[in-house]
Amino acid sequence: MKRLRIHRAFLLPIVMGCLLLVTILSAAWLRMLSVERGQVRTQESTVRVRYLAESGIARAAKQLQSNANYPGETWEPVIDEREKSSTAKVTISVKPIQDKPLLREVAVTAELGAGANKASRSKRQIIQLPAEEPMP
Repeated sequence: MKRLRIHRAFLLPIVMGCLLLVTILSAAWLRMLSVERGQVRTQESTVRVRYLAESGIARAAKQLQSNANYPGETWEPVIDEREKSSTAKVTISVKPIQDKPLLREVAVTAELGAGANKASRSKRQIIQLPAEEPMP
């Protein structure tokens, strides 16, 4: 009977040590998952804001096809109906290029999110207007 008590006395610290080890490993794993989730969100925001800037350039090019005097605009597209906190703003400005009447410089700034989760990207591009056909 004494041997059984001695074995139990040694067993308790071993079990407690194993439980402590499992707890520490679980906490580290959860922390790692949290960090990875943040990295994925950052990458997603970077891709989205890049596409927003490219969409702003495409929008300006389309507008310039029908209106050579298009000055630009601020555009607030809906990104995701499910995420009400996801705000986006695309600012488009168009400037004529001196001595080149058929060229316009388009500058786009795209912003996504707010506060610490805000991502932004700027892009510039020269767009050629369609040549006007001479009247017969």
